[in-house]
Formats: sequence, structure tokens, C-alpha cells
Amino acid sequence: MPPVRKATPPHVLLVSYLFPPSNRSGAQRTAAFRNALEGLGLRTTVLTSTVSGDLPDDDTRSVVRAKDARSAPSLQGVVGTDRGRRWWSRLIVPDATVLSWGPAAAKAATSILRHDRPDVVFTSSPPESVHLLGLLLSGRGVPWVADLRDGWTFEPPTLRPYLTGVDGGLERLVINRADAVTAATAPLADYLRTRGHNRHVVHLTNGFDPALLAEASDERGTLDPERFSLVYTGTGGLDGKDPRPFLRALEVALAEQPGLSEQIEVVFAGNFTEPEITSMDAAPLRGVVRTLGHVPHLRSLGLQQAADGLLLITSVQKSHVATSKIYEYLAARKPILGLADRNAAATLLAEAGPHVLAPPEDEGQVLAALRTYLDRWMVRREPFESDFDLGPYTFPQIARRLADLFVEIGALAPLNP
Repeated sequence: MPPVRKATPPHVLLVSYLFPPSNRSGAQRTAAFRNALEGLGLRTTVLTSTVSGDLPDDDTRSVVRAKDARSAPSLQGVVGTDRGRRWWSRLIVPDATVLSWGPAAAKAATSILRHDRPDVVFTSSPPESVHLLGLLLSGRGVPWVADLRDGWTFEPPTLRPYLTGVDGGLERLVINRADAVTAATAPLADYLRTRGHNRHVVHLTNGFDPALLAEASDERGTLDPERFSLVYTGTGGLDGKDPRPFLRALEVALAEQPGLSEQIEVVFAGNFTEPEITSMDAAPLRGVVRTLGHVPHLRSLGLQQAADGLLLITSVQKSHVATSKIYEYLAARKPILGLADRNAAATLLAEAGPHVLAPPEDEGQVLAALRTYLDRWMVRREPFESDFDLGPYTFPQIARRLADLFVEIGALAPLNP
């Protein structure tokens, strides 16, 4: 009798422009999905770009990095954030990566299709060029789920209003051609339902990965045990966030309470613009504010867990954004000073516990919130208590909902409970 062949696990192709070792939120979302889907018994391949660098286990973990031409002098500055983009890059729909990365990515996707056909493809933006690969593979019969972490025409950058119609047409094509569409926040999902006739538009929240939290570095030695350590991890103006209203409020608070400088330290870990770094190093803040620069993701998690409190700064331009960092903050179970107002992040923090909120651009309200925050958590040292259920925001549970969506669109057979 011939030997019985073991069935091959279903194959999921995850397409994301960024992937670890990048520690940007989009890279971490895709990595967490990959790990959780494999935990459910699925087999995954990741198609990403060379812009994030590489890892030693890329080959064994089936990570394909398509070459990105942004290293060429003519393309410097056109990929990533809106700051510093060449003027002509704003004429490219959907974005400049369609030229810098798109051809190599399409070639890699075609090769994967030919040699190891996926059962379903999951494309996660931004940048929106990733969804063109979904269109390519969908046209060849592969079921497709398009994931939008940020809006496309919902609260877009005000860079090229003259191309809004072109962007909108391409967005509708993606929404209607995909077998399902997922959105990282509820407001974005509601908006996408108005943009096309796809009945599978699902809110698939961001979250945190408990396995990564367990691997976080011990950063207690990085922080001053004699002072209240308020920690911020992330970026500033590079992502439309401005720490300077908070820094100016802190200057006022230090002037009001001369002894405060001996009681508190504010630690920023991440990438910031030169003007922001200059503000952090202003004379009134020296000895209180310090910057660690860019740190690996596991170190960011360690800083969050070692902190006495956490500072969150959100963009006033994107009301729908709630990145994975917010859920990592919540998982640290520390009081959060959230500069967030009338957006998805503020709604989440208001539900999640006794956190303190203020509009990020209103320096008066930021100062009032800072006073309240320090009085509660540094002076009176109230115990921080929250019974907010974080279970639905762990990536194993979120990935299970994604796998169920794969089943719903007919890409996979029902999974074991």
C-alpha cells in the first residue's frame, strides 16, 4: 500500500510594504498576523520590500523581499511620509512605491503564484500600491482580502486635490474587486461601506501580540528609579504628530513648580524631526527630557512596561487612526496621558480606564491635563486600576477573525475550533 500523504496546510500570502526589522505599526501588524495564522495551522508567505532591511531567517520563514529602487538618488525622499517628497512624486497614483517597488513586487508575486500558489492573498496598506498586487492575483483566480490600516480617500493628505477623482476611482476598484475588505478602525470601515458594493467590509482592529510582550527587554535600568518616568515611544512630525505643545506645557509646569524637575523625567524613544529634537533640548527642559533615538520594537515594549506612565500623541489630521502602539500601551497597564480628541484613539482610551485626555493642539488644555495627570499619578500616587478586557485586542484572537473571514469568502475550508 502506498504511503498516505499528509495534507498540505492552506497557504496564505501576506503582502505588506513594511515588515520587520522595521518597527513601524504596519510592519508589526503583518508580522503578528503571520505568527498567529501559523499558530492556527496555516502556512504563510510574506511578500514585502527591501526598504525595511532583512532578517537572518527570511528564507526559512518564507519572507520574500522585492527590491525597492528608493535607494537610487532620483527616488530619495519619495517613499514613506509626505515630508520631503519630491514634487513630481505627488503626481503618481496611488503613490510613488508603484514605481519604486511595484515592478519587482509584481514579478515576485507572479513567481510565488507559479511555484507555490496561495489559497488566499491578504494585502495591507499603506502604501496603497500593495493592493495592485491583490488586483493582479485576483485576476488570476486567487481569493483576495484588502486590508486598509489608514484611509485612502478618507482624511487623505492635502497634497494633491487635483487627483482625488483618480484616487477615488482606484479605491472603488479595489473595494469592489476584493472578495473582502478589512479596516483597522470602525470609522474607516463605515466609510468604506459607502465607497462600493462589497458586502464583506469588516472592522479588523489593531492590537498587540502577547508573545512579543513576553520577549520585551528589561528597561528598568534605563529609567530613573528616583523619579516618575513618563515615556513616549513612536514618532513625531514624520507621522503628523507634534510633541511641541506638550513640551511647551511641560515648560510652564516646571516654571510653576521648581521642584518638579527633581520628581519627573520624560523619555522619548523614536524618530523625530530636527525642530522637535531642538525643542526637547531647550534649556528649561534639560535634565527632565531626554531622547533615546530610534530603538528596536522589543525595547519600545520594555520601556512601556518599565515606565510609571505613558504619553500618547495623536495626529489632528487623522481622526480614524488607532495604531497597534495604543493597544501595547493599554497592555502595559499604566496611566496614559493621551493627547487625543474626537478620534478613534480618544474613544478607545475613554473606554479603557481612568486615563487623562486633551486635544493635542490646544496648549492650554494640554497644560491642564498635565497638571491633573501629575497630581493623580505622581503626587498622590493613586493606584491605576482598569478592568478593560484586552482579550479581543490580542492578535491571536484578531487573526482568528481574519481566518474565519477567509473561510467565509470560500478561500479556506472551516478551521478547527
